[in-house]
Amino acid sequence: MMKMHTNLFMSSWNSRMASTSFTGMLFIFLLSPYIILETNARMYGKHTVNIISELPENSSHLIAECKSKNDDIGKHELSPGQSFSWRFRTNIWSSTLFYCYFWWGAKYKAMDVFDGTWDSTSYYHMYSYVLNVDGVYLSNEEKNHTASLGLVSLW
Repeated sequence: MMKMHTNLFMSSWNSRMASTSFTGMLFIFLLSPYIILETNARMYGKHTVNIISELPENSSHLIAECKSKNDDIGKHELSPGQSFSWRFRTNIWSSTLFYCYFWWGAKYKAMDVFDGTWDSTSYYHMYSYVLNVDGVYLSNEEKNHTASLGLVSLW
């Protein structure tokens, strides 16, 4: 009697395990295209950060120093109308972070200009920061950096 009860239990156990395994495999199969596309976008999609001075003529130069944990983009002195940019890929953990320090005369601003966690919700690849007398503006437009500027921060 004990052996028959054990066989029934094992048979029931095996069918539940097979059902669970099938459900798990189906779940992974259905998600795999999303996982592959997401990983490819993160690993192969390049981002560009532009820093653009639109400060008045005959004013102090804009000093911009930008870096990440692993990359030092350097210190740049920009006259009105000048810009600089760099391109990069995010890491697979979405922890890529670039930040900049800006000085214009007595004014100073420190801010993040790219955070890998932003990428997971927006998928923007262009980050154009325009600095003028009011503060820092951002556009994510690929072609025209002044098309949709939004104020990010005051000086």
